[in-house]
Amino acid sequence: MLKKTALKNAFHLFTPHKKRELIEYIETAKQEKTKLSRLEKIKPMIMKNIGLNDKYK
Repeated sequence: MLKKTALKNAFHLFTPHKKRELIEYIETAKQEKTKLSRLEKIKPMIMKNIGLNDKYK
Protein backbone atom coordinates (compact mmCIF):
# COMPACT_ATOMS: atom_id res chain seq x y z
CA MET A 1 0.00 0.00 0.00
CA LEU A 2 2.82 2.38 0.80
CA LYS A 3 4.22 1.93 -2.71
CA LYS A 4 0.86 2.79 -4.32
CA THR A 5 0.57 5.89 -2.15
CA ALA A 6 4.07 7.02 -3.12
CA LEU A 7 3.30 6.47 -6.81
CA LYS A 8 0.04 8.39 -6.50
CA ASN A 9 1.75 11.29 -4.73
CA ALA A 10 4.51 11.37 -7.35
CA PHE A 11 1.91 11.37 -10.15
CA HIS A 12 0.11 14.36 -8.62
CA LEU A 13 3.34 16.39 -8.79
CA PHE A 14 3.17 16.39 -12.61
CA THR A 15 1.61 19.24 -14.52
CA PRO A 16 -1.85 18.60 -15.98
CA HIS A 17 -0.32 18.29 -19.46
CA LYS A 18 2.15 15.60 -18.38
CA LYS A 19 -0.60 13.75 -16.51
CA ARG A 20 -2.70 13.66 -19.69
CA GLU A 21 0.29 12.37 -21.69
CA LEU A 22 0.85 9.51 -19.26
CA ILE A 23 -2.82 8.58 -19.09
CA GLU A 24 -3.18 8.73 -22.87
CA TYR A 25 -0.07 6.56 -23.29
CA ILE A 26 -1.70 3.81 -21.24
CA GLU A 27 -5.25 4.21 -22.53
CA THR A 28 -4.34 4.09 -26.24
CA ALA A 29 -3.24 0.46 -25.92
CA LYS A 30 -5.85 -1.92 -27.27
CA GLN A 31 -5.04 -4.98 -25.21
CA GLU A 32 -5.16 -5.12 -21.43
CA LYS A 33 -1.76 -6.82 -21.24
CA THR A 34 -0.25 -3.95 -23.22
CA LYS A 35 -1.82 -1.42 -20.86
CA LEU A 36 -0.35 -3.25 -17.89
CA SER A 37 3.10 -3.49 -19.46
CA ARG A 38 3.06 0.22 -20.30
CA LEU A 39 2.07 1.03 -16.74
CA GLU A 40 4.95 -1.04 -15.39
CA LYS A 41 7.29 0.70 -17.84
CA ILE A 42 6.38 4.22 -16.70
CA LYS A 43 6.20 3.60 -12.94
CA PRO A 44 9.94 4.31 -12.45
CA MET A 45 9.62 7.42 -14.62
CA ILE A 46 6.76 8.71 -12.47
CA MET A 47 8.75 8.11 -9.29
CA LYS A 48 11.69 10.09 -10.78
CA ASN A 49 9.33 12.85 -12.03
CA ILE A 50 10.27 12.24 -15.66
CA GLY A 51 7.63 12.78 -18.33
CA LEU A 52 7.29 10.67 -21.46
CA ASN A 53 8.73 13.32 -23.75
CA ASP A 54 11.22 14.95 -21.37
CA LYS A 55 14.21 13.43 -23.14
CA TYR A 56 13.32 15.46 -26.24
CA LYS A 57 13.33 18.82 -24.44
